[in-house]
Amino acid sequence: YGAMNVAQTQNDYGTAPQHQDNFGQRFAVSYVTGSHNIKVGSQWRYGVNSNTTSQNADLIQRYRSGVPDSVIVVNAPLYAREGLLNLDADLGMYAQDSWKYKRLTVNGGLRYYYLHESVDPGVAPAGRFVAARSFNGIPELLNWKNVAPRIGFAYDLTGDAKTAVKFSFSK
Repeated sequence: YGAMNVAQTQNDYGTAPQHQDNFGQRFAVSYVTGSHNIKVGSQWRYGVNSNTTSQNADLIQRYRSGVPDSVIVVNAPLYAREGLLNLDADLGMYAQDSWKYKRLTVNGGLRYYYLHESVDPGVAPAGRFVAARSFNGIPELLNWKNVAPRIGFAYDLTGDAKTAVKFSFSK
């Protein structure tokens, strides 16, 4: 049968300009003494990524051993959002604390995760092979919440900070 070659009607895939509105914020503060350390903070991201995709003539020509074999028609133009669509919130907040008493160190922490994504309603105009179409929005594509506790102990067996026994638990 020979090798199959796939060729398109133009060199690139026909992707039009992209538009990105992504924002992020981080915050952290620490309090440190000789035997006690505490740190709290947060990170927050939100925004959208969007692009428009179309094909030259709305088709891809396929060749087999240099001879035209078939055509793949495409439902272009297609207006799509890549990645996380509407990233309404990607939030993490945390607090961690460490206490040292003689040769024992105790660490504790708590982290809260929140992720929310949605899809706006959309409309795509008619193309060469498809009619105009519309899409319903999805207000709750993802809505995840999670709490992750952490605790750890370290004991310096010899007092010279060279040999220690450690235990930790986290989610």
